[in-house]
Amino acid sequence: MRTTVMTVSGPIPLTAVRFVPSRHANVPLNEREQGANRKRSRVEHVFAQQANRLVRSIGQVRAAVKIRMMNLEYNMRRLVWLAG
Repeated sequence: MRTTVMTVSGPIPLTAVRFVPSRHANVPLNEREQGANRKRSRVEHVFAQQANRLVRSIGQVRAAVKIRMMNLEYNMRRLVWLAG
């Protein structure tokens, strides 16, 4: 069984990961859950844009730099879109 989750900054113990319980169908969300969904959708939108981009490199440092460059590219595109 895995005890850690790998991230760009390094491994995180699974005890630090917060799992959200699933909801039943046809049950309206309360205000707290609606606010959480708005925040989650903003964050997940960024990762959905980069979901199909494969990072191939030798070494974690190079991979981290490539990921940061992809994030910078996304932020610049977003800035042009919002300013445009």
